[in-house]
Amino acid sequence: MADKAALIVHDIPGAGDVKVEQTEGLPQLLISFNRAKIAQYGFNIEEINALVRTAFAGEAAGVVFENERKFDLVVRLAEPYRGELDLNRLFVHLPDGRSIPLGEVAQAHYAEGPMQISREGARRRINIGVNVRGRDVASLVADISASLGAKLNLPPGYTLQYGGQFENLRAAQQRLSIAVPVALLLIFALLYFTFGKLKYAVMIFSAVPLSAIGGVFALWLRDMPFSISAGVGFIALFGVAVLNGIVLISYFNKLRFEEGLEDWREIIIQGGLARLRPVVMTATVAALGFLPMALSNSNGAEVQKPLATVVIGGLITATLLTLIVLPLLYYLANAGWRKPPAAAVATAVLALMWLSPLATGAQTTPISLEAAVENAKLRHPQLENGRLKVQQAQLGIDAARRLPAANLELVGGQTNTSLVDYNFTATQGLGNIAADRQRRKAAAAQTDLAGRELLVSTRQLKWEVSQARLEAKYAERRRFLLEQQAALYQQLADRARLQYEAGETGSLDKAYADNQLLQINRELVAARLNEQQALLQLQQTAWLEQTPSLPDGELPEWPLPVVSTLTPTLLAPLQQQVEVSRQETQVLQKQFKPEFTVGYFNQSIRPDLPLQGVVAGMALPIWRKSGKANIQQAVVAEQIAQNEVRAATHQYQLSAQMARQQALALRQDLDTAGKTLLDQSANLRRLADLQRNAGEIDYFRYAQSIEAAWRNDLMYLDLLRRYDMAVLAWRFWTDGE
Repeated sequence: MADKAALIVHDIPGAGDVKVEQTEGLPQLLISFNRAKIAQYGFNIEEINALVRTAFAGEAAGVVFENERKFDLVVRLAEPYRGELDLNRLFVHLPDGRSIPLGEVAQAHYAEGPMQISREGARRRINIGVNVRGRDVASLVADISASLGAKLNLPPGYTLQYGGQFENLRAAQQRLSIAVPVALLLIFALLYFTFGKLKYAVMIFSAVPLSAIGGVFALWLRDMPFSISAGVGFIALFGVAVLNGIVLISYFNKLRFEEGLEDWREIIIQGGLARLRPVVMTATVAALGFLPMALSNSNGAEVQKPLATVVIGGLITATLLTLIVLPLLYYLANAGWRKPPAAAVATAVLALMWLSPLATGAQTTPISLEAAVENAKLRHPQLENGRLKVQQAQLGIDAARRLPAANLELVGGQTNTSLVDYNFTATQGLGNIAADRQRRKAAAAQTDLAGRELLVSTRQLKWEVSQARLEAKYAERRRFLLEQQAALYQQLADRARLQYEAGETGSLDKAYADNQLLQINRELVAARLNEQQALLQLQQTAWLEQTPSLPDGELPEWPLPVVSTLTPTLLAPLQQQVEVSRQETQVLQKQFKPEFTVGYFNQSIRPDLPLQGVVAGMALPIWRKSGKANIQQAVVAEQIAQNEVRAATHQYQLSAQMARQQALALRQDLDTAGKTLLDQSANLRRLADLQRNAGEIDYFRYAQSIEAAWRNDLMYLDLLRRYDMAVLAWRFWTDGE
């Protein structure tokens, strides 16, 4: 029956390597009895079986003892007679005393028997293995089931069951039927909780069906069936698609509610321009990350390719939704039909596709030093935490008053006489008033400390932004000088090539010119990379939303500070920490002051005779050993803070002195050697051009002169950069702003 079913399955498209489980092929020795002759001779089959078993397998005939051990004595034929089964050599005794060969009543022969019998659920089972080729498992199983149902007549009690990957597929489909709706519901719920309005949740959730369309189309385009891995890919796709919608809608709302924009067209244009790059980059990075999986042909590709195909195809349509359809939905959901929606959509699409930084190149607004510093002050988390610490310390002043909870007590029963009386008492502790006042002073000192730390953080951040912007400016200037030199070397290389082709110069001049051009181009590539890194460092330090550009202008040459004394701003937090430690010491000392309590009671001796009274109490600390130890710890902490002030003062003064000396030395070097470098550079260029035009020098000397002038310019630029950095450091340590 299994072989017949295998033949039917073999003809179905997509079914490969059809193989029936082998159940036969094990050789067995069978003995056939002639029951008529056995009855004629008058003995039974059991005796014949016993004889055969004894001859070939052996039977116990007695027991052999060796000391305390006992062994069975087994009787059987010798090894040469057991090698070949010949029943004619065995004789069986008849009841009348005669003997006949066993071959008269039995015949021995070999036959194939069952090799294995598989069972499952107390029922016999046989497997038919099928490998899927070029189609999905579900459709193949459906065709197999239909063909077997039409062509195979199963006897009563026989059933067909499908397992293996098809069984895993059904189990996974059941899990996905639960996981996918739950995931979609969670996404929708999170969208609603994020924006607080149903329209925004529905608006962003519309990315799910459109991204699913792209995933299905990608599967169809690559001729791939739907599988479990593709289903998992849809779940991942929905998350990324919704994320892009959140980015865009959140920025639209920010422009409306935080920046006060009311023009819907302006909101869509500005929001689209600002968020186009994050949306496209999110989809591009995800698609590129899945691209190797989509093109994989190694082990596991059958799982990776559907998942990656779904994600990549869905991201394309989801990105189109986010950039084109979502602004239209946002407009319709908020502005309605008061303006022509087609015009708004067209404006948004044109702005996104043609006016974006990705379409026209990265166009950024030049940022000044003051704007960069102000942006860092507003957005840097370190300063935000500093302001929060000030707010937290201010709340500590109101929390310094520690008033204990009121105590209410009602007692009823036979407290004074045999009659039932009551006693009601209400007490309120006033706490340690002296300690509360001191805690308020300590909280005020802590607030002052937080404010001074905020000033130091602001000064530090301003210095870091100034350094980053100065590095970016000098990197830009170095790149500009290298570009000028590269253009000049390109002209010289072209001229050397023409002269070489005309036979005016030799190959050495041409090779030298090409080598100079190669070297300057390499330095130019490094300079451009250094400039980009410097701009990224400025963006990170100033917390800018996009990579900035610098305004045109000459390089700064800051004057030396007039004041050279160490600024008290840097030492203020450490000095205030001493005051905080002193106030905390006094708080511990005030703990030994008494604590007062006031109260009221109402008591009855008889039901008709209530008594009233006022309670006043005072609590005094008796055990002071641990408290005195805490005070000593606070005194030691105060001394440590004073030593830290001394150490920091010494260190800061040395740092300020070193910065001052370095700035003065570089200023002097700039006034002497710097001026000389510029004069020599200009003179070298002038003389080289004159003698080159007059034919007084050859190409080698001309190139060497130009290179020397260019190196002088770079040396002057580096000297000016180090001078400005030293002035920045001097300004940081002193009040010479």
